[in-house]
Amino acid sequence: MKYYPLKLWLTTIVLAIIIFDISSMIVNKSFESDYFGFSIFMFLYSLIYSFPAFLIIFLIYKMILNNFNLKNKILLSTVAIILMLLTNFIVFGMESYNIDKNYSALSFSIIFTVSIMIATIITK
Repeated sequence: MKYYPLKLWLTTIVLAIIIFDISSMIVNKSFESDYFGFSIFMFLYSLIYSFPAFLIIFLIYKMILNNFNLKNKILLSTVAIILMLLTNFIVFGMESYNIDKNYSALSFSIIFTVSIMIATIITK
């Protein structure tokens, strides 16, 4: 449990990239050679993009370290999801949540929410 926030953060990013790549392959019905290069870019971008949220999660983790149980693990994940949604809203704006037009923030929000939930389950 010593490195739980770091494991959660990195696992979430890796899972989000995998989910994004698989969903892109399904939508495009093909595998494109640039998926690997884009995945590396997405990993580095996600590290920078989510670092402030990671710091907040890390500080909360340090406050509850003495009593880290399933309830607190779920609390951290909930805070992580809220921070991710807030970050997406700040960066992409409200227009990116409009399904009729550009929905990049919506798709990223769904992918990262699912990734955080899966990472919470598999990270110890």
